[in-house]
Amino acid sequence: MALIKCPDCGYDVSDEAVACPNCAKPIAAPDTTSPEPEVQTIEKTSKKLKGWLAVCMGTFGISALMLMVGGAVNSEVTMGLSLTLFFVSAVGICVVKGKIWWEHQ
Repeated sequence: MALIKCPDCGYDVSDEAVACPNCAKPIAAPDTTSPEPEVQTIEKTSKKLKGWLAVCMGTFGISALMLMVGGAVNSEVTMGLSLTLFFVSAVGICVVKGKIWWEHQ
């Protein structure tokens, strides 16, 4: 809290005062504006879509690991299965993400 001089009478006035106590000249306009409410973003993505996204991402990760292991073992069955899972889960992720985007409000 600082003291300022009144522009009319030169009296020492608090900078928080609305008017000078000596001459009643308004010092500062009272703050009549209320603080703006904080904006809250709400995502309305269904739990069903989030669940499918989690399943697709988990399958994608497992198939990537299978590709790494299958490449070391040189098993055609493991490579075929892991490649199929890899691409199906990648397409699934794209489809689910597209559906989430489409339904976003």
